Amino acid sequence: MITHTFNSFQKFANSLSLPNMKPYIERRKRLAMRLNRSFWGIDSESDHMVVVGSIGRKTTPGPAKDIDVLFQLPQETRRRVSGFMGNSQSALLQIIRNELRKTYPETKIRGDGQVVVVGFSDTMKFEVVPAFIQNDGSFLYPDSNVGGQWKCCNPKAEQIAFDELNEKLDGKLRHLCRMTRVWRKRFSIDLPGIFIDATSYHFLNDWQYRDENYEYYDWMFRDYMGYLSSIDPNRKIWFVPGSNAKVCRPFNIVKRASEAHSISSDACEFSLKGDHRRAFLRWQQIFGGRFSGK
Repeated sequence: MITHTFNSFQKFANSLSLPNMKPYIERRKRLAMRLNRSFWGIDSESDHMVVVGSIGRKTTPGPAKDIDVLFQLPQETRRRVSGFMGNSQSALLQIIRNELRKTYPETKIRGDGQVVVVGFSDTMKFEVVPAFIQNDGSFLYPDSNVGGQWKCCNPKAEQIAFDELNEKLDGKLRHLCRMTRVWRKRFSIDLPGIFIDATSYHFLNDWQYRDENYEYYDWMFRDYMGYLSSIDPNRKIWFVPGSNAKVCRPFNIVKRASEAHSISSDACEFSLKGDHRRAFLRWQQIFGGRFSGK
């Protein structure tokens, strides 16, 4: 908790802004227009489509590799596909694929388990989740794997939960989620974003310094890594705030978090002793060049 470290973490956290969405907006509008015409009989670039996933929760730093969107379908479509023989979930994905090809005939579009992937030649990619709204505001979406089944999600409830805690903690929740993604990318760790978001939420909700400012960001990351590294071996599942969706513990997370906890603990100790150079070298070991140290 040294002023020099405070300034560096403030700069680092504030640099991890959401991806620039402008390159995606026109294509998202065209996707929505196509699906609204096909399934709702209306010309709309926004109705029935919502950005979900980590971008919807605002927990990912730029640049974005892909965009997850959910498109709400009419209940009549569900009744129709439920009458199909075999894997009706796979059939629904193919219906969505075929409709999107009317707008993008030369684009690579494929069904992939639970989504329809629209992959553009410039590497921009959309993953479209077709879904049906339920009375409680949650959505049913298709999972075509293992013979097919319907699953439930509630991305709007998740977004509300993250908005509320993030505002209460003056931005700490999203800063921690984004910082952790920088660490994940630097070390190529197989760690789902939803696991980062759920565990960050639960950690910060109980963290003793949750009401402090940037001076405690070094301790925040250190203690979060300590939280992950001390997971009960018998604990396999967390619940996502807002939706209560289940997220499983990733393989090897305890080992990777223990390594990061050790390095960040060294960095915090160096800062307390006034050895800023060695502290910054430790933080750059974790975050790479995105942590400037200036």
